[in-house]
Parts: sequence; C-alpha cells; structure tokens
Amino acid sequence: MVVSWRTLADFIGTSETGVRLLVTLLVSPVFALFYRLLVLDGSGVKRPIVHHIYFLSTGILICYFCYGWHTVYIVSSIVCVSLILRVCELLRCPALAPRIVFVFVMTVLLSGYLLYATNEYDVNWTTVQCTLTLRLIAVAFDWSDGQKDQARMNEHQSQVSFSDRPTLIELLGYSLYFGGLQIGPLFPFRRYREFTEGSLFPTPIPSSIVPAAIQFLKSIIFLAFNVLLGFFVQDHYLYTDKLDSYSLVGRVLVSIVWVQKVFARYVGLWLLADSSCVLSGMGYDGVDKETGKHKWDAVCNVHPLDMQTSYTLQSMIPHFNIQTNSWVLNYVYKRLRFLHSRMISTVVSLLFLAVWHGFHAGYYLGFMLVELPVLLAERQAISAFKPYFPPWENMNVPTRVLLISFGMFWKWTQCAYGMVGVVFLSAGRVVQSWVRVSLIGHVMCLAWFVGRPVVKMILNTRPTYAELRKAD
Repeated sequence: MVVSWRTLADFIGTSETGVRLLVTLLVSPVFALFYRLLVLDGSGVKRPIVHHIYFLSTGILICYFCYGWHTVYIVSSIVCVSLILRVCELLRCPALAPRIVFVFVMTVLLSGYLLYATNEYDVNWTTVQCTLTLRLIAVAFDWSDGQKDQARMNEHQSQVSFSDRPTLIELLGYSLYFGGLQIGPLFPFRRYREFTEGSLFPTPIPSSIVPAAIQFLKSIIFLAFNVLLGFFVQDHYLYTDKLDSYSLVGRVLVSIVWVQKVFARYVGLWLLADSSCVLSGMGYDGVDKETGKHKWDAVCNVHPLDMQTSYTLQSMIPHFNIQTNSWVLNYVYKRLRFLHSRMISTVVSLLFLAVWHGFHAGYYLGFMLVELPVLLAERQAISAFKPYFPPWENMNVPTRVLLISFGMFWKWTQCAYGMVGVVFLSAGRVVQSWVRVSLIGHVMCLAWFVGRPVVKMILNTRPTYAELRKAD
C-alpha cells in the first residue's frame, strides 16, 4: 500500500508541506553524517569553501524539496544582504548596515506573509525566511560591532562580533546550513566561520555520534508523545462546546494537557534539528571542566527537563526556544538601553516578536495581552515576596511544596492561556478559548495588580528574613 503525503499529513495533524519539513529534519542527520565523512576527517578540516559549497547545495536541495521555486525568494534575500554589506563597506559606513538590513529583510518577510499567509498555521517558504530574517539581522549587527573599539562592546558583542565582511559564498553557506535552516537553531556567524576554518575544534576532532543519537531518540519520544496526546486532546476542544460539560477546573486541566501536546511538538522538532547540529559538529562547546567530557550543547534550542521543572514563566524562558530568546535579548532588548526603561524595552521586544511571527491577531493577543502582563506580575510578585522568604536551601519542605505547586499551576495555566494565540491565530478562536476557561489568565494577573498595594502594606508590617536573622 502506498502512503501519500496527504495521508501522513492527516495522521500527524499538519499540512503536506509540514510533512515535507519533518522529512527534511529526519534526513538532516544523514546530511550531517555525510558531511563528517566527506568534508571533515579525524585530523582537521578541508578548505572552508568546501564547507560552504556543501551547506549551500544541501540547503537549496532542502528548500526546493519543501517549497519549490519559492526557494528563489530565500536565496535572493541572502544575495541582497551580501550586496548591502558590500556597499556599506565601500561607503565606509558599516553602522548603517544593521538599519538597512533590518528594514530590507523585515520587508521581505512581511510581504511574504501578506501574499502567502492563510487563516491557518502556514508552512511555506516564509518558514525558512522567518529564521533567516533574524540570522541576517544578526550578521549585520555583528559585522558593524566588529568595526568598533573593543572597549565599547558589551560581553555578548565581544564574543560574536567580527571585522571581516562575509563573502557571498560564506553568507550563503551560513544561511543555508541544513542543521538550522528550517526551524533554527540560530547561532552567530562568527561560530560558523570558526567552524568552517577548523578553529572551533581540538585536533583530532572528537566524535559526536553518541550525543547526536541521544538527541535524535529524545526527539522521537517527544514527537510520539505529541501524536499520542493528539488522540485525547485536539485543538478544537478549547474553542468549541466540546468541554462544556466539564467544570472550570476540568477545562483548565484539559488546556494544560493540550499545551503539553503543543510543547512536545516544539521540543521534538528542536531536538531533531539539534541532533544534526551535534552530529555535524556545529554544537561543539568545549570540554566540561568537571567531567573532562566534550560538550555538544552550544546551539541547543531547548532543555526539556529544566523547562518542565521550572515554576515561573521567567525561569522557563531561558530553557525554551533558547536561541531565539537569546537573539531577542541581545539584538532588541539590550539595544534599547538608551530608553532607560525595562518596561518599554520589554514591550518593544514582545511587539517585535509578534510582528516577526506575522499579522494574525492571535500573535498580538498572546504576546501583548498574556505574556506581557504575566511577566510583569511575576516580577512584581517575586520582588515583593522574596525578602520575606529564606533562601531555597534553607526553606522547609512544606513551604517548598506549596511554592512549587502554585508556581507549576500558574506557569502551565498561563502557558496554555497564551499559546492559544500562537496556535489558533484568529481573534475569534482565541477569545472563545479564553472565555471557556473564564478568562482565568487575565483574572489571575488582574487579581495581583489590584491586590498588590494591600499585599505590600501587609508585608511592610512584618520583618524580612534578613531582619529576623539579624535579631537572632
């Protein structure tokens, strides 16, 4: 029996192009294996141009398999950015490069959304362009920073900046590298250059087969978990009358199970991409000082265990979509320091993320009306209560259990509440989903904002933990 792309798509719950994307992610470790065998060897690396050509050719092959002639848009964007950098170099105005590149690549991306977006979650050439946009903006910033005096750079800039403008073949190889082409991870151009020039590794190059296999197996487990949960909780349950017979607590718990299904898909795909990065060597991160073993998590996009066990949204962010969150932190949030306002920087960063995702109302509802107030409420609550609690290691078990239980409920409820915007996209479905859980996400935040003055007044009448220790 011949299984069609449509049959596979229906079984997985995605589009035919989505199945093709999954196939390319599954095949990428094969590309990585051939790369290790044909381009890398045990004693060093071949000429950098061989690396660039391999990544360029495999990247175009992946794009054409998934998106056909729309691959032209992707390659053209890279060529145009290379030209922009060259012109800025000739005019001796590298500081203009980030601004021009930012406007250009965002215009291409948003034009793609306008012309090709549907009412559903789209997997098309803009999927690659979405990641490519951040990649090319970072290249322009890092090259521009590389022209500055070292003393004027912050720690991140000193680690990723470079002074020599990328050649066209370098930029094509970097942008079309199979390990991060479709869904990330993002990594600096400087890492790519060190990788292709051989300075990233010790000699001989250590084997990464075992850590890559572990990442691959973990990805299959998470993807299988996503499919399994899909048999019990489907997307439409949250915005239709399917759960009307459930109590509020029941509906909230179903939404938490649903968001676990959604996150399982993200985690599975990111681990799958990471397996090819590890196998090819891009994920090399030096030697662990304690164990003496080689580390391969330099470009890892998710830490599943830490993500699951964190009990605030703030503590979860560093472990979920790691490279994208790091990009926003370093290229948006920190570059708004001249505004002297953490709040404004946070608003602009979240607004950028919403625009970068597209024009669907769900993105703006999720980022601006859920994540923003949740992060603000968390910061305020932690700041208010922290002085009155002992350090975690000195805290008694009942208090720990209470904090973890409330934190887990808060985090996963808010994650589900916010993720409906990213998944359902349309304002109608998002609002229906919120109403069916009695707007619990907003109610919890509003309860804190309204009750905060009273809480602070009560706390101010009590001694802090430091004052109690000093009195003892």
